[in-house]
Amino acid sequence: MSRIDLKNMINEKMSYNRITLSFPNEIESHFRKVYFKNSIVQVRVALILVMILYGLFGLLDFLMFPEYAETFIKLRFYLVIPFIFLIFLLSFLKVFRKVWQFLLGIAYVVGGMGIITMTQFEPEFNEYYAGLILIFFSGYLFVKLRFFGATCAGWLILLAYNVIANFVIETSNSVIISNNFFFVSANLIGMFAAYYMELQTRKNYFLNLKLDEEKVLIKNLNRNLEKKVEGRTIELVKEKKTTEAINANISAIIEGTKDGIWAINTQNEILYLNQVFRDRFYELFGIHLESGDCIVDLIPEPIRKTWELRYYRVLKNEQFTIEDEFTIGEQLTYVQFTFNPIVKKGKVVGASCFASNITYRKLAELEIIKAKEKAEESDRLKSAFLANMSHEIRTPMNGILGFAGLLKDPDLTGDKQKEYIDLIGDSGKRMLNIINDIMDISKIEAGLVELKIQKTNVNDLLEHIHSFFIPEVREKGLQFFLKDSKNGSPIIIETDQEKLYAIISNLVKNAIKYTNKGFIEFGCIENCECMEFYVKDTGIGVPEEKQKQIFERFMQADVSATRVHEGAGLGLSISKAFVQMLNGDFRLTSELGKGSIFSFTIPK
Repeated sequence: MSRIDLKNMINEKMSYNRITLSFPNEIESHFRKVYFKNSIVQVRVALILVMILYGLFGLLDFLMFPEYAETFIKLRFYLVIPFIFLIFLLSFLKVFRKVWQFLLGIAYVVGGMGIITMTQFEPEFNEYYAGLILIFFSGYLFVKLRFFGATCAGWLILLAYNVIANFVIETSNSVIISNNFFFVSANLIGMFAAYYMELQTRKNYFLNLKLDEEKVLIKNLNRNLEKKVEGRTIELVKEKKTTEAINANISAIIEGTKDGIWAINTQNEILYLNQVFRDRFYELFGIHLESGDCIVDLIPEPIRKTWELRYYRVLKNEQFTIEDEFTIGEQLTYVQFTFNPIVKKGKVVGASCFASNITYRKLAELEIIKAKEKAEESDRLKSAFLANMSHEIRTPMNGILGFAGLLKDPDLTGDKQKEYIDLIGDSGKRMLNIINDIMDISKIEAGLVELKIQKTNVNDLLEHIHSFFIPEVREKGLQFFLKDSKNGSPIIIETDQEKLYAIISNLVKNAIKYTNKGFIEFGCIENCECMEFYVKDTGIGVPEEKQKQIFERFMQADVSATRVHEGAGLGLSISKAFVQMLNGDFRLTSELGKGSIFSFTIPK
C-alpha cells in the first residue's frame, strides 16, 4: 500500500464488513499480506500437529474396532494425512500465499469428512464424535482460517454429517439429535470465538497501521526538525565563522594599519587602542597607555586643555579633523587627527579617533608650493630674459643697420669708413656670442653635447685667454692677473679643451662685466687628483640669497628689465653644465659690494 493511501486511511475510523470482517479493497489486500506473514509459521506447526494427532488416533482404531482398523488406517494415512502433508509442502511455495485459506478450508473439510466417515461404522461410539469436535475447534482456532472461511467449512461438515447420518447410514434420531446438539454448539462457540479473535486481530492491525503512520509522521517531523536544527546549526556555524573572520580581519586591519586608532567612552576612558597609537604616545610623552586609562589625565599639562576640548567636541556629537605638528627626536612630524562620535540609539556613547602620519604628504604639499613659486619665478625670469634678449639682439642689430646706412654716404672719409666697419664687426661679434650661448644651452637641454677628451696644455690655454681679454680689461681701467701654481711649468691634463676654454672664458667675461674698478685674477691650482680653476674679481658681488639662482637659466644678479649690464644670463648656466659634464664641482664665494670668487675642479 502506498504511503498516501495509508495516510488517508488512518485519518478515518476503522471500516469493515460486519459479516465477513473484510476491510475496503486496498486495506483488505494489505491486511491479508500481513496476516499471512504473521500466520505462516503457526500454520505449518498446526499442520504438523494435526497430522501427528490424526495419526495417533489410529491406535484407537486398533483398540476399539479391530475389524475396521484397516479401513480406518487407509482413510487416515492414505487420504487425510497425505492431503494435509501436501498442503504443508505447498506452504513453502510463493503461490501458497494466494490459495492458502482455500487449501486450509479444504483440509478442514477433508479432516472432518474423514471423522464423519469413521463414525458411520459405529454410530453409537461417542469417542469419534469427540474427535469431530476437535476438528471443529482446530478449524476455527488453530489453523488460522479466517472467520468467514472457517464458518463455511464448519457448517459444510455439519451438513455432510446430517446427510450421511439420515440418508446413507440410518442412524437413530436420538443419536443424530444428541450429536447435532454438540456439533452445533461447537460450531457456534467456534464461530463466535473466531469472529472476535479475527476482529481483535484486525483492530490490532488497524491500530498498528495508525501507530506505524504516527511513527512515520513523527520520524518525518524529527527528520525535518533535525534538518532544520542542522541547517540552523550550519547557519550559526557559518555566521560564527563569518563573524570571527570579520573580527579577525578588522583586528588585522586595525593592528596592521600604520595609523593610530583608539576609542574612548563618555568618561574619556580608553575602550580600545592599537599598538601603533600605544607606541606613538610613548614616543611623544614617555607614557604607556592601557585600556581603561583616562586618556585626558595622561596627556602632558601644556596641551591637556587643548585635547580635553577636542574630546569634549566629539562627545557632543561633532565630527571633525585637525592637523598637528610634533617633534619626535629632531624630526618634525605632521599628524592628522580625525574624531568620530559613536552613536547608539541616538545617543553618543563614545568616540573613535584616528591619527595619520601625513608628514610625507605635508612635505609634498610644501614641495608643490615651492615648485609653484619656482615655476612662477621661472616665468618671471623667462619674461625678463625675453625682454633682455630683445634688447641684446636689437642693440647690435641696430648698430649693424645704422652704420651700414652711414657707409652709403659718398662723402665719408676713409678713417670714418674704417671706424664704422669696425663698429659693425663688434656688433656682429656680440650678436654671434648671444646666438652661440643660446645654441649651447639648447644643446645642453636636449642632451646633444658630446665630450672630446684630449691632452690639454693648461698653461697655453690660460695664456691665450689672458691675451684675448687683456685689451677689454685695460679699456675698463682694471688690473688683470694670471697665476698658476707651477710658475710656468707645463701642466698637461686630459679633458675637453673646448669646454674648459668656454668655462673659464665665461667666468672671465662675467668678471669683466660686473667689475668697474679694482682687479680681475684667474688661474689654476694643481692638486693630487684634480685641477682647481678660479676667477676672482672686485666687482659688485652676488647677494647671498641669489648665489644659487644665478646658475639657473636666464638668471643674472640683476634680472630687472632696466638692468645696466648686457648679456643673456646664460654664461654661468652653461659653465656649470660643462663642469658637471666633466665630473667636476662648481663653487661660489661672494660678498655684496666686495667681489666674488668663482672656482671649479675637474679630474686630471
